[in-house]
Amino acid sequence: MIEIRLGGAVTVLNGIALGKGSAIGTKLQHTIRLSTSDMLDLVPNQENNDTLLKACLQLIEDKYDLSIDNIRIETDLDFPPAKGMKTSSIVSTGVIAGLNQMFNLEMTINQIISSGATASINQGVSITGAIDDAYATYLGGFYVTDNLKQEVLAKHLLDVNRAVLFLIPNSSNPKSTIQTEFDYIDQYILKQAYQAALDGNWQEAIRKNSRVYGQYYLDDVDIINEIEDHTRGTTGLNGAGPSCFIICDHENINHNTQQLAEYFDSFDIIESALRF
Repeated sequence: MIEIRLGGAVTVLNGIALGKGSAIGTKLQHTIRLSTSDMLDLVPNQENNDTLLKACLQLIEDKYDLSIDNIRIETDLDFPPAKGMKTSSIVSTGVIAGLNQMFNLEMTINQIISSGATASINQGVSITGAIDDAYATYLGGFYVTDNLKQEVLAKHLLDVNRAVLFLIPNSSNPKSTIQTEFDYIDQYILKQAYQAALDGNWQEAIRKNSRVYGQYYLDDVDIINEIEDHTRGTTGLNGAGPSCFIICDHENINHNTQQLAEYFDSFDIIESALRF
């Protein structure tokens, strides 16, 4: 059996408006398992379906002239889909990485990331392919990428050991419903966020990114500011939402958890940490 372990990620800059994105990896691990089988056996998480797994298989079959029909692929994720939690990047990157190992395809890391992004686009679960999310979940670290060109523009070293609290609501944001066009002012703010990400200023980039996308992707546009007012840390919108996150010092986890339970009890909370 082959096991590929990936982390999660938090959004520094959503790539939908500019085609350029940024993400920081987190430590909570998810597992993709591949093994030989008497038949094609695809086992996604209960809340997912197997269409992305099929898209990854199809891409590898076409690219390497393979016929893959005796394999079991199982995804074991702690995150639900359609909430901005990077599940499509985790699954597509993990499956491609696992197929690379199983069939000795000698793919580079860049080829694995690019192939996973292409499979996600082909299946309609990602708008840009989100290679920023793919690098961050697969390798950890703080990446800034051109998602349309599938290029890494910057990788920053992080010298801070901070906790992450994921705030997950019951609602979902399917990709088909997501706003993809933004006015001049919004794009100007996002260009500032992009420059902040290039400069390594993730706090500023997160705040500007959330200010813009929160208007479109959250039912309550003030929720991020309200969470930041009650907690100690940097609060942001994860992906296209509706999940959010708080990056904070480990010593503030108990305070933040208590505040969330008292004022924002509609969220499920998952604790993790930055991975760098």
